[in-house]
Amino acid sequence: MLSIVACLRHPATANDFGRVNQLLQKTIDSLKNQSNQNFQLIIVCNEGTKLSINTGDIDTQLIFVDFPPTEKVEVVDDETQLQQWNNVRKDKGTKYLTGLNTALSNDAEFIAFIDADDYLHKDLVTYIYDNKDKNDGFIINKGFGYKLDSNIVYEIHPFHHSCGTCNVYRANLFKPYLNNASFANQNSLLSSVDDFITYDILGSHKHANELFEKVGATYNYIPFEAAMYIVDNGENDSGISQVTYKAQPLTKAIIDNFSLQTQLSNPLAIKLELLKHYCRTSIKKNNQSKLIRAAVRLKQKLN
Repeated sequence: MLSIVACLRHPATANDFGRVNQLLQKTIDSLKNQSNQNFQLIIVCNEGTKLSINTGDIDTQLIFVDFPPTEKVEVVDDETQLQQWNNVRKDKGTKYLTGLNTALSNDAEFIAFIDADDYLHKDLVTYIYDNKDKNDGFIINKGFGYKLDSNIVYEIHPFHHSCGTCNVYRANLFKPYLNNASFANQNSLLSSVDDFITYDILGSHKHANELFEKVGATYNYIPFEAAMYIVDNGENDSGISQVTYKAQPLTKAIIDNFSLQTQLSNPLAIKLELLKHYCRTSIKKNNQSKLIRAAVRLKQKLN
């Protein structure tokens, strides 16, 4: 069986937890349309979290943890930026560890970790089952970025460097790392599980290949756009700018593949939105070029 594990931020750190709930429901709605429904959904959230969700026929477990809110740091330089990201990774990593432990207790064969505001391609679960005997894991390196109710999508390659909805692991790869794990509280988890697993593998999403290679596991990159990163939704942590990505029109196929709750606009509206994107991209590139030229001139003067 495949377990899909998602975690929610502490309500105290959300800009609008009602919005968090809405985004989670949209993610669940996309899961309802998987072509293979042989999976379990595990959602990890803080005690006292009030959720209003409809999971339909999806086998779902809610896990509540008593973890403190993520400590916020005023970011003023690279050091404080790193500290802020480590705080986010600590919260995410320990919640995913809790969901992972539940999945292992349920005898999951594979585990996928997803952000609770992203969408999966309707055939992703089918692809995992079709290829599970040949691989110990999968990495989504092709995907889309999408702003809700927009007429365009953004090609994000490599997707796993930008979005946390990107890694699938054979469950038993984690067992050696959890031999001494204590789930009494967050601090006990942090002290009993290797930081490599907590911060780099589960708290982050860019190092899955390091775990596969460390344990001699086989993995492959999924050959199609398998996930969709919902950008600018008001609750993103990464804050990436879609201006840097190549845009393309939203199509009926993309709507169907990701179960988007939207309708295609008229061709003119789509063209205008693409034009705006290209203008913003051009301005950004031009400004960067000006900064580079100014830096070169300054360096020449100093020399």
